[in-house]
Amino acid sequence: MLLHWFITFWGNLAGSLFVMAIIVGYAGTFDQPVYRERVVTFGTANAITPAWHQIFLRGIGANWLVCLSAYLSFMGREYFSKVVGIWFPVMAFQILQMDHVVANFFLLGIAIFVGTPGLSVGHYIAHSLIPSLIGNIIGGGLMMGVVFWYLVSGSCVRVDGKIC
Repeated sequence: MLLHWFITFWGNLAGSLFVMAIIVGYAGTFDQPVYRERVVTFGTANAITPAWHQIFLRGIGANWLVCLSAYLSFMGREYFSKVVGIWFPVMAFQILQMDHVVANFFLLGIAIFVGTPGLSVGHYIAHSLIPSLIGNIIGGGLMMGVVFWYLVSGSCVRVDGKIC
């Protein structure tokens, strides 16, 4: 599991930085002042203004909702059910501005790229990446993984009282 997390973490970081720098950044997508201002506002609101514990708690909520959408999509039998299962948790995740590590790789990477005042790579790692990563692990691992493991394993009891 730890090897999988390590590989996916660095793979997601590399992919996000590639898309952010090559496709969006150097292509001039945010050269217009109105777009640049929106990115700076987002970076300030999500990485500079909130306290460490706020980002941590939003990280729990983010991965809880992301894992819930994956779980609901697995429950759907046809394509429409899978899309509906994914739609609402992801919509809530976006509307509530939760902090998910992979989403922040791109979004806060753009904010650093355009030069958000006070936002550097070191600040991002210490004040956004670490608390959201720990929150994501708790949100996905404890709030979804352990809870649903307990619910599923607890409901499978044979007649002789042993767990299946």
